[in-house]
Amino acid sequence: MSFKIGDDSEGLIPRFVTELLQGLVRNEEGEEGFDSYTMKLSVVEMHKERVRDLLSNCDDLKICHDKNTFCFSVHNVSEVEMRSLVEAMTQILAAYCARVTHGTAMNDHSS
Repeated sequence: MSFKIGDDSEGLIPRFVTELLQGLVRNEEGEEGFDSYTMKLSVVEMHKERVRDLLSNCDDLKICHDKNTFCFSVHNVSEVEMRSLVEAMTQILAAYCARVTHGTAMNDHSS
């Protein structure tokens, strides 16, 4: 997997991170935006009913459900701070490579 910044074929995540960072830069140039920010990335994978942290390769994660807000959260997941698209995509590509992938018989017959 690879990406080129500004490429029409780049996926949702690179486009989202680019737009987010451009909004943050606008504020630094005096335009309306955020006063201060910290951007952190966590990447988890659910595979065979187990939750894995793809940035630290940890599988001792716990999913918690808040009954009041109906929200789920993952405890013990690592967070990586980022300040640029290149930093973000480097971490995302590393996580992408750590995923569990297997071919199935369906791959030969699906459309």
